[in-house]
Amino acid sequence: MAVPTEYEDRVLAKMGQIGTVHLIREFQPVRGEKSVFVDVNARFDRLNEKLDTVLSKEVRQTLAEPDVEAQPQRDLEEVVHSLTTLETELTGLTDRLQGLERDVKDLEVTEGKLDTLSSIGLRTDEIGIFRHVFVRAGFIRSALTTKLAGYLNGTSVVSIPLPSGRPRENLVVLAGLKEDMSYAEQILKMLNFEEMTLPTGLKADPKAALGETQEAVRLKTDEIKQIMQKMLEIKAKATSLRPYVAEAAEYEEAKDSAIRTQRKSLFHGWIPRDEEDAFRTQMEQLVPKQNLYLKFEEPKTEDTVPVQFKSSGIIKAFEMFTNLQGVPNYFEINPTLIYTFLYVTMFGMMFGDIGGGIVLVVIGVLLTRLRRGFLAFSTNATKQIAGVLIACGCAATVFGFIYGNFFLVNTPWQLLKPLNNLEEILTIALAFGVAQIILSLILNMINMARRKDLPGLILGGKGLIALIFYSSGIVVGYAFVKERNLSVFFAGSTTIFSSIALISLALIFFSPLIKSASRRDESPILQKLLEGFGEGLEAFISFIANSVSYIRLAAFAIAHEAIGIAATVLGGVLGTVPSLLLLNVLAFLVEGFASFIQSLRLMYYEFSTRFYLKNGIVYKPFKIGLIKMKT
Repeated sequence: MAVPTEYEDRVLAKMGQIGTVHLIREFQPVRGEKSVFVDVNARFDRLNEKLDTVLSKEVRQTLAEPDVEAQPQRDLEEVVHSLTTLETELTGLTDRLQGLERDVKDLEVTEGKLDTLSSIGLRTDEIGIFRHVFVRAGFIRSALTTKLAGYLNGTSVVSIPLPSGRPRENLVVLAGLKEDMSYAEQILKMLNFEEMTLPTGLKADPKAALGETQEAVRLKTDEIKQIMQKMLEIKAKATSLRPYVAEAAEYEEAKDSAIRTQRKSLFHGWIPRDEEDAFRTQMEQLVPKQNLYLKFEEPKTEDTVPVQFKSSGIIKAFEMFTNLQGVPNYFEINPTLIYTFLYVTMFGMMFGDIGGGIVLVVIGVLLTRLRRGFLAFSTNATKQIAGVLIACGCAATVFGFIYGNFFLVNTPWQLLKPLNNLEEILTIALAFGVAQIILSLILNMINMARRKDLPGLILGGKGLIALIFYSSGIVVGYAFVKERNLSVFFAGSTTIFSSIALISLALIFFSPLIKSASRRDESPILQKLLEGFGEGLEAFISFIANSVSYIRLAAFAIAHEAIGIAATVLGGVLGTVPSLLLLNVLAFLVEGFASFIQSLRLMYYEFSTRFYLKNGIVYKPFKIGLIKMKT
């Protein structure tokens, strides 16, 4: 879209109100004059830095956290005015706080001195310079008290060392005639004497003065807490402005996405297909038709098109697993729905227990009731985890009925007992793994077709040839396991599948060479042969290793039942209830956690690596809902 430069701000404001355009920055922007939106962000950050400096975590724990109120729609000028008011208020409070903290520090020092005077029975009015004599008190290292007495010997000055409460120091009280004061000061300076000075206006009785000082400390400390509470309220008000500041930043980013000529401003971005007509109508109402250039194009395979997630319900929770890998490419299948089914099924197969499943469901339901996040997780992440727990708990309960397990105790009904049906449970696990690998190859072929990559769809270690190789290899492998004789590879009907597997593997080896010939790639032939050798070897090894890897689905089911037998054996020593309780906790914490991890590993490594590109971007339309913009 191109519009006259004078319409740029109005067009941006309207796009923000519509909230359907994902803008793209084509080039690095050349910024001109600083806008008010940049200023809002800078001032907000500065305000929060000042507050965070003062309001440490320890301080906030002692204060009442005020609620953050939801804010209505505002003009940007109102937001700026609110920030200015908060900054001014914070500056005044900060200055007052610094003064109070200095006063408290000085008073606490005076407290210590008065406490010392009280302990030795010396009044505050007995220290000072009088008509004929002087009296001084202070601290000196214990090792120097003898030297001090020696230096003062022969003068009228007397020094009395007393306990100070400080390590390796004495409190020394000196008294003498005024004519010897100058000499005594020189000696004290030489011995690093720390004189005890007291503020004026203190009562003569050190105990009474101490009481007044402690009361002053209490009053100033209370005032400091009141100031901190006011600062916390400022923090809450600043937090309520955060959405406006975020929108200001979004507006600035949208402004940066524009390409400007002398007379025109150009915008480039993505919009959902069903929003095209509404957007065109809005723009034509805002900009005269003769001044508006607006063109819509279908996405091309080389474009980086944003992806809009539309999952809901329990599927929404499993978007977490998709996003952990990366955003799906626009031209590939979003695997979230498939991930949901596979993950839940694999977890249930490994942790099949009615009681354990019910516990997971209960935990998940309780997490959904939390208004705030759990531990270090945000509210949204907590709800996603809760959804995963509920789904996995339901699957564990279903497989618990199949295996006949209820908190490690066998139930009267059993469709499949892992320990007694080892061959069946292993076959099911391997078959499930084979089905997953075949599905991954089919998904990759669909993705290649969407990207119009015909060579990639047919050739290579993840295309049609790989599917043919793997499928025929499964038939040959099944025949070998059944007969357990190498001759089976070239006997009867198995010969056809062995031949298909070998031909397919050979095509995978030569696929880079065939691809380069079709694309007229002039790379060295030896390089392509080595690339093909690596791809073929990887396909051969990975298909076997990944298939066998699914045996862990059966292994965990067998281990769970074995833990139940261990509980029965242990019951003869500890008693039935204690042994069941102990091993259920162990199974839940160790086996349950391991099942979560292993399900994720199988899904990420054995399954998704064959088709998932994960190089997409999330659809984030430019949207302004709180800041009022003039259009």
